[in-house]
Amino acid sequence: MDKQILIQQRDGLKAAIKADRDAKDIHIKANTLAEQIEKARVDRDPLEQRLTEIKDEKVKLKTEKTLSLSGTAGKLQAEITKLLPNGEAILRIDEDGLFIGLKREAGITPYLSLSGGEKAFFDSALANALLGDSPNKIITGELAEVDAEKMSILLKEISGIHPNVQFIFNSCHAPSEIPNDWAVEVLS
Repeated sequence: MDKQILIQQRDGLKAAIKADRDAKDIHIKANTLAEQIEKARVDRDPLEQRLTEIKDEKVKLKTEKTLSLSGTAGKLQAEITKLLPNGEAILRIDEDGLFIGLKREAGITPYLSLSGGEKAFFDSALANALLGDSPNKIITGELAEVDAEKMSILLKEISGIHPNVQFIFNSCHAPSEIPNDWAVEVLS
């Protein structure tokens, strides 16, 4: 054989060996990546399971929170409603926040949309409900936008619910009827 042919064969074999080694390196890298992917998947499965458990627990806790808050809001709502001349107090506490309003036959009116007279009643009722029955309380309020008849109703209701609390209300007019346990002071 000719020396030149042998050199060419040798160079060809060297090139083939290099190509095989490069391919081998690529296969090793691919196998390593495949193993890492499989390991990550195996590691991910328990984490996904834990995430699902946490999400379920979060939903359960939100439900418990809503039920707890709705119970409190329901009691407060009932106490406020007792003092309102008409309608029903609405208090909703949820993850979106607090909603306060007044429900009547025409629908629900948000607190900020109540008239001045309606707010006067609602504010007094809310203050009474929040303060409860503890002694030695003085509650003040402004009733200028409440008409005389409704003012009498409010004063009677307050007397029945909180007999041991002192109330001071300011108004530009007197109630149509003054309950026995109330005094009217006319200031000039």
